[in-house]
Amino acid sequence: MIWIRIPFFVLLLFVVTSCAPKATCKPLTSPLAKVLKDKPDRVVVAPKDELSAIYDSPLLQTFELKLSEENLEFLNSQPAAEKYVQGSMTFQERTYQSVGIRYKGSAGAWFGCVETTRENPFDLSGPKTCPKLNIKVSFSKYSPDGRFMGVRKIQFHAMNKDPSMMREKLSYWLFNQMGVPAPRTAYVRLQLNGRYSGVYLMVENIDEAFVASRYADGEGTLFKEVWPSAHPEMAVLKKSDFRKKQSFGTCN
Repeated sequence: MIWIRIPFFVLLLFVVTSCAPKATCKPLTSPLAKVLKDKPDRVVVAPKDELSAIYDSPLLQTFELKLSEENLEFLNSQPAAEKYVQGSMTFQERTYQSVGIRYKGSAGAWFGCVETTRENPFDLSGPKTCPKLNIKVSFSKYSPDGRFMGVRKIQFHAMNKDPSMMREKLSYWLFNQMGVPAPRTAYVRLQLNGRYSGVYLMVENIDEAFVASRYADGEGTLFKEVWPSAHPEMAVLKKSDFRKKQSFGTCN
């Protein structure tokens, strides 16, 4: 019986492959029909704007975040939920009220830094265990017109997995040196409710302001990856998460 089946499957494979449409794609080695090059000086890797005073400074500058103990406990109880709470930020004696504050990161930021169970070590919805975590501050979360030196958001990276505290900064520096627009960075001190939290890397947020500052003509396309969240409440991705069309003036 098996000798009868083998020729049958060979014949079936021949029929299927014979009827399959022929590929019409060009081979990978074919040159592109037309290569578009940027105009000279269109791409700007080191813009001179308000934020450059921070990123170009040789000093270790201090930022202070303040929020109620209740809001701080809420953040610490479920960091991977990435939910904002209301607070304030002070920088160089100026206080920005009603800003949104939350922890940020993908799954790699939470492993080893939030409490998990032995039964399910991949459930990262537990409370904070690391002394510090990545933080995002939104100035437009509760006040649509809120800005800090012209931008809506800033972020502080804890660099928990990098004892040298240099890898991320050097990586972005290298891309910028090669003429590839990448976030600017600066080491900063962070105070949280009056207590020293540690040295963080302030990393420029990639958004519409970043695009506008990197292209002299103000035009560019911004792509962002979409990851399933490490938190059960945010793990389901919607169709709208994969395509979001916005003008430069409406992102928040």
